[in-house]
Amino acid sequence: MKRLLGLARALFVLGGTLVVLIFSWFWINDAVNPFYVVLFCGGLSLIFGTTTIRGWRRSGQSLQRFAFAGFTLATLFEICVLAGDSNRALVGAVASDSKYLVKVCVRNGADVNGSGIRFSGRSYPPPLEVAVGAQAPRALRQLLDMGADPNQCDRAGHPMVMMAAGTHRIDLLEPFVEHSVNLNARDKSGDTALYGVMYFQMYPYDGKAAETMKYLLEHGADPNTADNSGMTILMIAASECDSKGSELTRVLLAHGADRSIRDQDGHTASDYAKQCKAKFDALTR
Repeated sequence: MKRLLGLARALFVLGGTLVVLIFSWFWINDAVNPFYVVLFCGGLSLIFGTTTIRGWRRSGQSLQRFAFAGFTLATLFEICVLAGDSNRALVGAVASDSKYLVKVCVRNGADVNGSGIRFSGRSYPPPLEVAVGAQAPRALRQLLDMGADPNQCDRAGHPMVMMAAGTHRIDLLEPFVEHSVNLNARDKSGDTALYGVMYFQMYPYDGKAAETMKYLLEHGADPNTADNSGMTILMIAASECDSKGSELTRVLLAHGADRSIRDQDGHTASDYAKQCKAKFDALTR
């Protein structure tokens, strides 16, 4: 039985390697995305490992099989990278949130600050933008550890940390802060990371905006920075006539937001808050 199992394992690895090499040739010619091949072969290896652990009684043997499956997947991915363009493979590695696969790609020449990556007829954003968009904190941290610029902007000109703030996920902001990102960097509209909490919310309100705002303020974000129209984040929060606006207003005031600042029209945060009350009064009459 052990010999049959060993033979089956060897045949699987050889067959999987052959499949990857064949598909890598198509990948080089932009005919197929190789990461799909890696996932396919990795999935087969995991299925193989799962079926062989049936009936096993010792947990050590089970872990051994899964370790083999993981090693097989990693090896197949390295073959893909070496056979083609590591920059293309980096997109898939980042999207999978794998620190190891990101290391493999960069070690084989992938540019952590690369942009304009094209394959299979599509254009892909820089790796850091992929990491934030896919909400992949492990890959994001690995990219920054390997030299990615924390202050770079996405293709629309927004600082990446602003987009990360819009996810309301502290684990996506922590790597930026640890790599000395400028939390007060502006986009073309003059918005900073604090504005990202309000403007770039990716999902329906999850109650974590205040926590995100507080984290940014405690790590150096300026609550009194104004955008190109002269509006501070406090004014924007005060103009939000809901529980989120009230919650964020309290957080900002507790961290030094100046309620006396006026925008280009001469309005203060208090004026915007009064407008909310007027709207409420009009609706309840």
